[in-house]
Amino acid sequence: MNETKTPSEDNLVYEVSLNSEDLGGLNPHLLVEKLSDQVLVKLPSIKVIAFYNTKGKGDALVNLKFFSTYSIPAYQINKLQEQISAIATTLRDELIDRIEDAQHSSV
Repeated sequence: MNETKTPSEDNLVYEVSLNSEDLGGLNPHLLVEKLSDQVLVKLPSIKVIAFYNTKGKGDALVNLKFFSTYSIPAYQINKLQEQISAIATTLRDELIDRIEDAQHSSV
């Protein structure tokens, strides 16, 4: 039997919850896939795990947790958090712009 090893909460670097307002009409699966890819390329020591909410309407649609594959000194965690946040914000904005451009070009 194959078991997926969940990273230790001790190596949790960043956590974010996304709701429909945060996503701006984006498909949450698309955002998570693209974000995971970009984080892997730019920060190869970070693993992204997504938890999708399918039940509660008031809860976030997606909770993302970013784990380091190794123990990180506390002074480096803030820098990693800033980098992950910048990657996520830039990606979200780029995807929203693409959607808006596609909507305008189809009119």
